Amino acid sequence: MDENQVQCRKCGFIWVVVPKKKHLAQYCASCRAKPAKMVKYNGEICVPFHGKFDRFDRPIVDGVLFMPGDRICGHSDCVAASHIVGGSK
Repeated sequence: MDENQVQCRKCGFIWVVVPKKKHLAQYCASCRAKPAKMVKYNGEICVPFHGKFDRFDRPIVDGVLFMPGDRICGHSDCVAASHIVGGSK
């Protein structure tokens, strides 16, 4: 490993850093990432689902569609109630 390289303490990924900031880099970007609680698209706020998905990227719970219906925002993983039209409630 080169002296300007750092290895992530969690996953082992190796990347190059600026020598002055080497002491700050302990985890890679993927290991530092946290799931988003809300995502803003063009002023519209979507709430992403954090769970399992079917083959069409629709949220499922115990094999059943969670909040079925069409998303007016166009994001199949959005669970904001105001974005869902149709489907059963």
